[in-house]
Amino acid sequence: PTGEATQIVVTEYDVEHSRGYTLSKLDPQTGRTTHYSLDKNGQTHSEEVFFINNEYRSGSDWSLGIRSDEQEADGNHDIALGTDGNLYYAQSGTTADPRGYIWTGSEFIKFDIETGKLQRYPRPSSMGGFHNGKEVDSKGNAWATQPTGAVRINPETGVYTEFKAVTPLGRPYDMAIDSEDKVWFA
Repeated sequence: PTGEATQIVVTEYDVEHSRGYTLSKLDPQTGRTTHYSLDKNGQTHSEEVFFINNEYRSGSDWSLGIRSDEQEADGNHDIALGTDGNLYYAQSGTTADPRGYIWTGSEFIKFDIETGKLQRYPRPSSMGGFHNGKEVDSKGNAWATQPTGAVRINPETGVYTEFKAVTPLGRPYDMAIDSEDKVWFA
């Protein structure tokens, strides 16, 4: 290759599906994955795995489709680069907080990179789940899109605030927060 193609390096990892786990961490130096989950008592559990390269996902057989025991539509969703240099992923929207946290879940779940602990913020029963677009503003509030607009949680108080979109059931999918803490979702 010449030109721009020589200016980047692409490394692909064949990671195990995060199904059944709240959050997974990939160490790009070793290729090792750690899965994290919360039990019903709020305790964090972790399991380290080293996923051996899957011969069926080598890229050489995509023209033949996927194996019957794989589900292409149900996989890992977002990826976030943690302050520790590791990559975090889950089945729902995931974002990194510069304060050393990773946010994910269909309700807010915060992962503390330093302690390795997950913390759930139960959402009000009147509020639907939010699986996609998540961001953190400059005050440390976590935001997510939901079918009727956006929602914010203050992690200090656990208080949720809902922001309805002008278009009912517009089903926003992702969001961004600018330098003035204005929230944009589409």
